[in-house]
Amino acid sequence: MKEYYKLKKENIIKQEDANEFMGIRILDGIPKVYVPLTFRVSEDEKQRNKDIILFLKSLSLAFNDKEYIKQSGNAQDDIWPIESYLWIIKDYLENGIYQNREKEYKNNSQGKIDWKRTIRNMPIYSNGNLVYTDFVSRLISSTNDVLSYTYKYCLSISTKRIGWLFNCFFNITIEKKLSLNEMITNVRKALSSTYDDIKRARFKHMLAILTNVDDIAVDSKEHTYGVKNYYYVFERMVDIYFNGICASEMKRYYPHGQWNIYPNLDISFSSSELRPDTIRHIEKDYKYTYIIDAKMYKYGGLEHLNYPTEGLPETTSIQKQITYGDYIQRFVDTDRIVRNIFVLPFDKTIERFTECKGNVEYINDNIAFIGFARGDWRLKNTCNNNRNEYDYIFSFLIDLNFLIKNYSKKLDDSVFDCITNKINILISSN
Repeated sequence: MKEYYKLKKENIIKQEDANEFMGIRILDGIPKVYVPLTFRVSEDEKQRNKDIILFLKSLSLAFNDKEYIKQSGNAQDDIWPIESYLWIIKDYLENGIYQNREKEYKNNSQGKIDWKRTIRNMPIYSNGNLVYTDFVSRLISSTNDVLSYTYKYCLSISTKRIGWLFNCFFNITIEKKLSLNEMITNVRKALSSTYDDIKRARFKHMLAILTNVDDIAVDSKEHTYGVKNYYYVFERMVDIYFNGICASEMKRYYPHGQWNIYPNLDISFSSSELRPDTIRHIEKDYKYTYIIDAKMYKYGGLEHLNYPTEGLPETTSIQKQITYGDYIQRFVDTDRIVRNIFVLPFDKTIERFTECKGNVEYINDNIAFIGFARGDWRLKNTCNNNRNEYDYIFSFLIDLNFLIKNYSKKLDDSVFDCITNKINILISSN
């Protein structure tokens, strides 16, 4: 059996542009993980494996959005319940193969006496004392090998797919006994009949594994888990981290095109809608609406640039942000100051992003300011007093590894204050 954990990182990890497949492919039992250019690959194996696990977990942001997957077709093959794979492997390492142990009660048998049950029997009176001759003993026995078999089955799937991420690779082999439907039925029955929290967690993770695999895939040595590109995942992480408004409220911020089609030119038909990634409201000296657009571009993963704007959002993206600003300022948040922000990923350890190079201005250890974009058609023949603040798209980088690890914790308000203060200075100087 090949020891996957000894494979060199060069053979396991392949850094690609984020518009390519992102995820994991296993061919003939050999794994290869495809990550964005901005993903930092640690030289330390233990840290590298932790980062890969977090990266694979982040893909669930796409898979959990059923509507997005349905519309985009962005999923590739199986849906992997990574959390459940990790839980089962950890459970196995700590406790071994799960055995369904049940309590049995027998009269006058070896084992621990269950006094509560024993005193229910009829005692004998002797010399003024109550004497119990029929003892009820409690014995723990392993039963229902169907659950044990199913546990091994789930463990086998988990180790084949991500077992190589652990320092010791183990091979779980099982002989096919039950169909997938039979195993699911048995686990669901066991789940409904227990109140033990650990058992319930174990059975739920087993069900997550069983309901996301088919019999053919289990026996295959080829597996794929990933998305066609990483854009949506990055957008969702930024939205969560920057604490954007809820999805139901976001619909107010979607501008639509309209068509009036001959010969009934007085009848309008809505065209497709534009959807900003994140909206955040701030109320301080003034009321602000920030339109935050997450751009999964490669600028932050390039060691060198062939030209200054390589890997940055193009004019169409700049125009879209200005359109959002126009729409929101005029029709949605008319009493607020509207501003635009681009957020791009980067690897903060790349040499050109070190502070001594002077190419960026760090807001904190993981967020840096790089400049702003604007459309020259908006600025020509317009005096400064008539310019809208949303005509400038202020652009920041966020360390991708940091975001993958911390997006659910949300950005601290004090950090966003630093971002807004930087924008205030730039606005006043332009």
